[in-house]
Amino acid sequence: MKLEEDIELSLFRGKNIIIDKYITLKSYTLDQIIIDIEYNKYISLLYYMCNTPYELRTQLYKEKILYADITHWELFINFFNSGKDERMEEVFKTFLSLDYKDYELKFYEDIMVIENKLNGHQIDEFKFLYMVSILREMGGLSNNKEPVFGNKTSMVYEIEREERRMSKGRFKGKTTLKSVMSSISWNSSINIFQVGDLTLYQLYDGLNSKVKKDNYDNIMLGIYTGNIKSDSIDFNKENWYNK
Repeated sequence: MKLEEDIELSLFRGKNIIIDKYITLKSYTLDQIIIDIEYNKYISLLYYMCNTPYELRTQLYKEKILYADITHWELFINFFNSGKDERMEEVFKTFLSLDYKDYELKFYEDIMVIENKLNGHQIDEFKFLYMVSILREMGGLSNNKEPVFGNKTSMVYEIEREERRMSKGRFKGKTTLKSVMSSISWNSSINIFQVGDLTLYQLYDGLNSKVKKDNYDNIMLGIYTGNIKSDSIDFNKENWYNK
């Protein structure tokens, strides 16, 4: 789900996002995340809220569930309705500024909503997916594109193959928050004493802009030195300001 430009501008400026009368998504600074919440806890809660069935495909498969057979909303409802997971209480408090204990699952014909027992406030599937799309941007989570399989047999084969790869530790990322903060601090006008005032969105937005600018400069240097032919470059795509 692509965000509206005014939402992106608000995130760029580090502003909170008001969803409705009761829900405000807070744009935490890095210092707030690291000191007040703890970064690993924040990311763990963010994944718990935002992970899609596809992103949890191997875990779901262990429970004999194919990710294509459950929607993101249904997955979240399962987490919400367990009633035993303290993480859901933390998710509601940290990301939605709500009290988990005030909400319950309600059915209106074939529609599932999470409803406040005191004031009737509701979270439906559309609102949930909209909030998730914003929270993913806030937390710097990439959007994994789901592949298309011709049948369930090929889907199961791919899940099992990935499960074997994960068991061998082949998905350990090398990029850490510290390395990104260091890159921004030592290679931009923002220093190590200021970087903590940035939000995660601002941090990763700055990093992506820096990478694009470096790539563009390298292309222009290659053209200037004769190592790259200018007519081989699509300058509508290869410039330093496009997303």
